[in-house]
Amino acid sequence: MYLYYFLSALWTDDTKRKQRYLFWGKYLTQMQMLQFTINMVQAMYSIIFKSPYPQFLCKILLGYMISLLILFYNFYTKKYKLPKQHHH
Repeated sequence: MYLYYFLSALWTDDTKRKQRYLFWGKYLTQMQMLQFTINMVQAMYSIIFKSPYPQFLCKILLGYMISLLILFYNFYTKKYKLPKQHHH
């Protein structure tokens, strides 16, 4: 993830290079959303089955993962799913 952000920052003015070498950003975002989903399921499991973890931390984790999932999904749809607007 950090390599992607580093290269993206390094190549700010080189659109062709970004398109050629940073095509995997879409898949990185998908993997991060999968990670958030897994963490969300873990938090829900811990809440439902009263795990030995402090319940307030499980609830905070659940809320945090939901917020990250919403934010990353919003980013993903705007960057990769919506049609590109052409500027004339």
